[in-house]
Amino acid sequence: MKQIVPIAVDTIFPHPDNPRKDLGDLTELADSIKTNGVLQNLTVIPGHTLSGLEATALMKMWVNGQIQLTDEEVAEVKLHKWSRDGYTVIIGHRRLAAAKLAEVTEVPCAVVELTQQEQIATMLAENVMRAELTAWEQAQGFQMMLDMGETVSTISKKTGFSQSTVRRRVKLLDLDPAKFKASEQRGAQLKDYAELDKIKDPELRNEVLGDMATANFQNSLKRAMETEKDREFVTDRVAEISQWAEELSADYDRKVWRYYASYYRHNWKKGDKMERPKDADSVKYAFVRYATNVTVLREKTEVKDVESPEDRAHREAEEAEERKGKELEAISERHRELREEFVRNFRVKDSHADLISQFACYAMTMTDGFAYGMDYRLAVALLGGGADADTPADELRETLNRTTEPPLYRLLVCAYAKIERKGNGYYKEAYDADAKMYHHEYKCCDNLDVLYSYLTELGYEMSDEEKAMQDASHEIFDR
Repeated sequence: MKQIVPIAVDTIFPHPDNPRKDLGDLTELADSIKTNGVLQNLTVIPGHTLSGLEATALMKMWVNGQIQLTDEEVAEVKLHKWSRDGYTVIIGHRRLAAAKLAEVTEVPCAVVELTQQEQIATMLAENVMRAELTAWEQAQGFQMMLDMGETVSTISKKTGFSQSTVRRRVKLLDLDPAKFKASEQRGAQLKDYAELDKIKDPELRNEVLGDMATANFQNSLKRAMETEKDREFVTDRVAEISQWAEELSADYDRKVWRYYASYYRHNWKKGDKMERPKDADSVKYAFVRYATNVTVLREKTEVKDVESPEDRAHREAEEAEERKGKELEAISERHRELREEFVRNFRVKDSHADLISQFACYAMTMTDGFAYGMDYRLAVALLGGGADADTPADELRETLNRTTEPPLYRLLVCAYAKIERKGNGYYKEAYDADAKMYHHEYKCCDNLDVLYSYLTELGYEMSDEEKAMQDASHEIFDR
């Protein structure tokens, strides 16, 4: 059993590598110490790390002959390293700081001998058991141990964390420190940071990190995931097309090349293959790589291939509208998924009864040119059932009747499935007779407005992008 001894407070120093940087509010603890004293001992090691001021003062005293130091001690002082005087806290940093605040002169301590790795492991384990470390502080602590020669396996054994947790925490250090700390201050939780593992690109992760613990987080996360999927799709298509076509920049010579086809992830079905043009041996083909698609071009070889400036402008306008339409489709689908996830994870309370009843009444009486039927497949999926495109409606209704979910939640799901539609969105495709082409423009959607209204009252937080689509302020409508 360790011997507990009283040690003067002014001879005890905080550990410079303490994973916990913010000790929090010490007022209540200091008041308790004033009244009851320090009830739980501190754990300390002999000696302490010199501060710059201490090192300077010691060197002056040594130079003036006021103290004697060995060559080893002089070297330690010059490097601002270790002094054998005093003690350093391993466990009890808050108690020490509160004791100083309470003007206590001595505190009970257990003096131990630990290696540097053991010191950090002990501090990590202690703070984690008390749930006092932020994710960033844990990550820094683990990295310190790795830097001192520990492995993920030994860190796991010494701190009690699983190896996967250690790896995930250390990975957090790749994130922008300022954005990370800001997200912690907004109340981000460990499960939120785990969501970032869904994104591979560090730059995209940091973009999403900036929205963590805000209403924009899930939307930003989905948008980043879609960006990576688009990049992967484009990379795969380029690998296929480059076998029979050369790559050009976006400012390619329109006099030489004409549009042939565009390929997007959103209209690429599983099993689709990139078909090599039959005349690729006799006619040159090229492609342009964009953020969300690949456009294939064909060399102009005949008189009929020559485009007039007007024809080229018209074609390029059509291509721009096609890209705009795909982007609007992706935005609307992303927002629909956010709404669906909210309903899927919603936990009803008795206090929700009136609001959900009103929601259901609206859903049953809603019209938008014609009355919608309920999307049974969506309702079954939200209630945890399984259904595919070929499942008969009678079987879907039977599945709904058999569900064990609370009746109030079933009512919410059915009302939602009555209003929500895959094509819900604040835009439409309209034909411009003068321009002789289709274009995309904003349109209001009353049923979607009502849907947002009810979901918001139930706790849903609209992202800034959703609000911008709803009020037509999204920059895409200015294109």
